[in-house]
Amino acid sequence: MSETVLDIGGLLLRRGSREVLRGVDLRAQRGALVALMGLSGGGKTTVLRAVAGLDAFDAGAIQLEEVRLEAGRIPSGTIAKALRRKVGLVFQLHHLFEHMSALQNVWLAPVHVQGEARAAAAERRRLKATLAEFGLVLSMFASGLTAKTYQLSLATEDDARRRKSVARTVRFLEFAHEFGAGVIAGYLKGAPQDNGPGARDRLVASVVELAAVADRLKTPLLIEAVNRYESPVGHSLADTWDIARRANSPFVWILPDTFHMNIEEVNMRQAIGDHRACFGSFHLSDNTRHFPGFGALDFGAIIVMLDEVGYQGKLAIEGNVRTSFAADVELAMQRLGPLLVRK
Repeated sequence: MSETVLDIGGLLLRRGSREVLRGVDLRAQRGALVALMGLSGGGKTTVLRAVAGLDAFDAGAIQLEEVRLEAGRIPSGTIAKALRRKVGLVFQLHHLFEHMSALQNVWLAPVHVQGEARAAAAERRRLKATLAEFGLVLSMFASGLTAKTYQLSLATEDDARRRKSVARTVRFLEFAHEFGAGVIAGYLKGAPQDNGPGARDRLVASVVELAAVADRLKTPLLIEAVNRYESPVGHSLADTWDIARRANSPFVWILPDTFHMNIEEVNMRQAIGDHRACFGSFHLSDNTRHFPGFGALDFGAIIVMLDEVGYQGKLAIEGNVRTSFAADVELAMQRLGPLLVRK
């Protein structure tokens, strides 16, 4: 899922007759932490000022997602507005407000320029800092608990409730976009009682609408195949893909989960093979709804199935806690670790 969000090519910037930057090339992937290092006066801040649209440059180009900066002029109008929503710059030396903390300095722009709630801005930056501190990456946003808590449903016949659910999912996609993550829509599809006449068509309509947002943000929306006892529609991989494909979007995928597959698939190997091109993340959960190793599923055979189709995507373990979270994860990895070693 990693993609280039910043692409600098052949950047040249002069101050009079002096070339401050000469042929700078740089690519940064979504979610990556990138440091420019070098001697004082080497042009590090000048590169950042060019990316932020504060300095015009003489040759080359800067592509920041869909925003493109061309040589010869400082961006203005709609380009500048779009750029300001994507780039922030905290200046060096003493260019911070001394009466504010570092965190308060950082959330000034999101709160006062973009209108984001102060608490939300602070929480997002605190989350990013925590992830960076421990070398972690947020790869997926799981929406199930929120969907259950607020009774969200993308398939309900209550149009006001469906519209609310679509709007909430848009917010999920925007949040995930900041972290280079995807959004899982499993229980977001609704509860079994939402499976009335037209439920499938309503879910398709919701997914098609959300696909436009996913495309714009380049953020994956993963429709999870959830068993018939917990979801109105989209139970098997084939059934779920029949819904997802109608969005005709490269950012709408399906999400297989071994717990649900154990209930819905007649032949797990065939289901994986038939839909290999339709998923980029795969959940490992035992038949007891606990982490792998606390039930009867043969995860060695499942890993072989994934190897047979050349799967190179993400694997995630999922399950209810049986003993304690730490103990359960440790046991699961003891069971899975040897199966995942590649010589």
